[in-house]
Amino acid sequence: MIQMKLSIIIPLYNSQDFIGNCLESLLRQDYNDIEIIVVNDGSTDNSKNIVERLAKENSNIRLLDKTNGGIGTARNLGVDKATGQYLYFIDSDDYIVENTLSLLMSIILNNNLEILGFATRNTKLLNQNTSSNKHMFHSESNISIHTGEEFIGKYNYRTEVWWYIIKKDFYDNSELRFHPRKFVQDSYFTPSLFLKAKRIGFIPIDVHRYVTNVNSITNTDSPEHIQKHMNDLLFAISQLHKLIKKAKTNECKNRLKNRQQSYVFFFFIRFAKSKMAFNELNQVIKEFKSYGAYPLTDFIGKDYNGIKYKILTYTFNSPPLRNLFLFVLRTTIRG
Repeated sequence: MIQMKLSIIIPLYNSQDFIGNCLESLLRQDYNDIEIIVVNDGSTDNSKNIVERLAKENSNIRLLDKTNGGIGTARNLGVDKATGQYLYFIDSDDYIVENTLSLLMSIILNNNLEILGFATRNTKLLNQNTSSNKHMFHSESNISIHTGEEFIGKYNYRTEVWWYIIKKDFYDNSELRFHPRKFVQDSYFTPSLFLKAKRIGFIPIDVHRYVTNVNSITNTDSPEHIQKHMNDLLFAISQLHKLIKKAKTNECKNRLKNRQQSYVFFFFIRFAKSKMAFNELNQVIKEFKSYGAYPLTDFIGKDYNGIKYKILTYTFNSPPLRNLFLFVLRTTIRG
């Protein structure tokens, strides 16, 4: 197999309990032509020292330093410094199972893909290093190839960037950049990238491990965190509105609408924990309506279809019921 360099980009911020395991998982691969770019986004714990120690022992690890600006700016810097023909983004508290990169790269090259997606598993463990279904595929496997519109419309695609490897020429030509925001930015970055693609493939091999970290920033409920999350949800909803207008097929439009309305749904849930006033919420709802994102007519579907979601959707679509429910929920949360 022809070796093509893969640049793996890891944003790093205060991940001293996980970054070592993440890097070790990348070093335990059967594909040697990789560079690992760790972008230290102003960490204040021991994370940087761990990376420096491993970089001394492994010449393919590069450590970049920057002032804290969020995961998007860290990823952008990593891309700017990458020298590989392919890109992969992974978070510093996650890891990938051993001896899977060679297979992934073979399938990418043999099928001339711009993007290859694969599967993940949630875990609290740092040693689930074996894929349960790698044997289902081999380096010469031919897989179904789709345009971005087809892929979005037909499949239950995931937005997180650690689900796929990207051809760098294609990425550069897309002229896309990550936004300097902390939350849900993959929700609009990924479909933006997909809509530009002509050759996307997916294999259901459980390559990636998503580590459920109770200390993660996404598990914080401070007022500042909640407000920031709500602001970023609003931005995601507006960005998805732009993508829906660009999409050509009804299948793609409907899938994007479903994702957009899921963020509206969870915005209401976050509202109950926030300090936002009800009159401010009413103004935001007017914005949702201008995007066609409210009422929640396209939320119930592949991702959310249980009785709980159906009842809450009915409640959120009725202004009197919505306000009563959110008032009671907010009062209950505040005790």
